[in-house]
Amino acid sequence: MNHQKGPQIIREDNKQYISIQEAVKEFGYSRRTIYYWMKTNKIKWKTIPSGRRYILYDSLKLRDVGTD
Repeated sequence: MNHQKGPQIIREDNKQYISIQEAVKEFGYSRRTIYYWMKTNKIKWKTIPSGRRYILYDSLKLRDVGTD
Protein backbone atom coordinates (compact mmCIF):
# COMPACT_ATOMS: atom_id res chain seq x y z
CA MET A 1 0.00 0.00 0.00
CA ASN A 2 1.35 3.40 -0.96
CA HIS A 3 0.65 6.21 1.52
CA GLN A 4 1.33 9.65 0.16
CA LYS A 5 2.28 12.27 2.67
CA GLY A 6 1.52 15.95 2.27
CA PRO A 7 4.16 18.64 2.40
CA GLN A 8 5.92 19.06 5.71
CA ILE A 9 6.23 22.84 5.36
CA ILE A 10 3.89 25.40 3.81
CA ARG A 11 4.84 29.03 3.24
CA GLU A 12 2.04 31.57 2.95
CA ASP A 13 2.00 35.35 3.41
CA ASN A 14 5.57 35.37 4.75
CA LYS A 15 4.60 32.81 7.40
CA GLN A 16 5.83 29.27 7.71
CA TYR A 17 3.51 26.43 8.73
CA ILE A 18 4.74 22.94 9.55
CA SER A 19 2.92 19.63 9.71
CA ILE A 20 2.14 18.07 13.07
CA GLN A 21 4.55 15.26 12.24
CA GLU A 22 7.32 17.76 11.52
CA ALA A 23 6.55 19.66 14.75
CA VAL A 24 6.88 16.45 16.77
CA LYS A 25 10.21 15.69 15.10
CA GLU A 26 11.69 19.19 15.34
CA PHE A 27 10.49 20.29 18.79
CA GLY A 28 10.14 16.97 20.59
CA TYR A 29 6.58 17.57 21.81
CA SER A 30 4.14 14.67 21.78
CA ARG A 31 1.29 14.63 19.27
CA ARG A 32 -1.10 14.65 22.21
CA THR A 33 0.43 17.88 23.56
CA ILE A 34 0.27 19.54 20.16
CA TYR A 35 -3.39 18.58 19.70
CA TYR A 36 -4.15 19.86 23.22
CA TRP A 37 -2.49 23.19 22.44
CA MET A 38 -4.50 23.40 19.21
CA LYS A 39 -7.76 22.67 21.05
CA THR A 40 -7.02 25.30 23.72
CA ASN A 41 -5.68 27.89 21.22
CA LYS A 42 -2.20 27.91 22.76
CA ILE A 43 -0.68 27.70 19.28
CA LYS A 44 -1.83 29.03 15.91
CA TRP A 45 -2.70 26.62 13.14
CA LYS A 46 -4.68 26.31 9.93
CA THR A 47 -6.48 23.61 8.02
CA ILE A 48 -5.79 23.30 4.31
CA PRO A 49 -8.48 22.18 1.81
CA SER A 50 -7.41 18.52 2.07
CA GLY A 51 -8.22 18.61 5.80
CA ARG A 52 -4.61 18.42 6.96
CA ARG A 53 -3.67 20.78 9.76
CA TYR A 54 -0.48 22.84 9.85
CA ILE A 55 0.97 24.76 12.77
CA LEU A 56 2.42 28.24 12.56
CA TYR A 57 6.12 27.64 13.13
CA ASP A 58 6.62 30.83 15.16
CA SER A 59 3.89 29.89 17.63
CA LEU A 60 5.70 26.61 18.40
CA LYS A 61 9.02 28.39 18.57
CA LEU A 62 7.61 30.74 21.23
CA ARG A 63 6.25 27.76 23.20
CA ASP A 64 9.70 26.18 23.03
CA VAL A 65 11.22 29.08 24.95
CA GLY A 66 8.34 29.12 27.43
CA THR A 67 6.50 32.24 26.28
CA ASP A 68 2.68 32.20 26.43
